[in-house]
Amino acid sequence: MNSIYNKRKLYLFSTLFLFFILGLCYVFTMQNDEEFKRYDVTEFPTVELLDFSNEKVLIGGNQKKIVVFVGENCNACHELIRLISQSPLSKRELKIYYIWKEKHNNLNSQHRGNVFNLILDEDKLENRKYGTLITPHTYLLDEKNNVIINELGSSPALVKKLERLVENN
Repeated sequence: MNSIYNKRKLYLFSTLFLFFILGLCYVFTMQNDEEFKRYDVTEFPTVELLDFSNEKVLIGGNQKKIVVFVGENCNACHELIRLISQSPLSKRELKIYYIWKEKHNNLNSQHRGNVFNLILDEDKLENRKYGTLITPHTYLLDEKNNVIINELGSSPALVKKLERLVENN
């Protein structure tokens, strides 16, 4: 009887010790979780960024617009670009800005119609605030650059949501 009681105490002690060690590991490895904090952005700044031919492009104007932060090696980003280009959004009077975290070597066109490929300038768009660490990151903005949608990821459902909100708002 005593040995069963001792085994249970040992099991309980070892389990608590394991959780204590795991907790310490979490505390010491996650000290800088501010990098991944998602801000609730309500207004996007009117900002000028450079396209791939070093021409200045203003993200602003009196119409709705889509701003997507993308990365060259991000498969989900390329999928979202494909989904948007095949949707009715690409045929509307709507500007679409793809803001690349780095200059995309395989992309040779600066803009087609209302689609612009721009290079991120972290001095103008703070990386942490606008969520450019995790891509794709999509914003739908109204005429005054107020945020209607602030979404992460790529899916047909996101594109349908964008279509619905562009049509109804």
